[in-house]
Amino acid sequence: LARKELSEKQGLVAAPTDEELKATRKRAEELERTVREAEEATNRAKAEAEALVKQREEEFRNKMVALQRHWDTQMQEKADAHASGQAAAAEQARAHERDLKKMQVEFEARQRRAEEAAQQRIKALEVQAAKAAAEE
Repeated sequence: LARKELSEKQGLVAAPTDEELKATRKRAEELERTVREAEEATNRAKAEAEALVKQREEEFRNKMVALQRHWDTQMQEKADAHASGQAAAAEQARAHERDLKKMQVEFEARQRRAEEAAQQRIKALEVQAAKAAAEE
């Protein structure tokens, strides 16, 4: 301290004292520690932000996969229903065709019986007409 005062009186720039050097070093160490802590906090915040982004991306990806599966399932169900509907329609068409053939066969059988009956009636009438003509 005396040296500093003497230097100031003589107009010289005095070298810092040991106490001032210690205080400066201490302050520098505190500043360095504060900088390290700030860098560590920044790195932790970045890591947390990256982890959160990755988590959200994974959640989004999982949601998209689930939606795609749901959509695929719905489309498969629609396709199955359509195919089932087509199969049912085809079966209905075959049943209708069988019914038509059956009706056609029955109609033709009735027609034959009616024609046979008509032919028998005609013969009977001819026989009757012949008898009537013979009796005259």
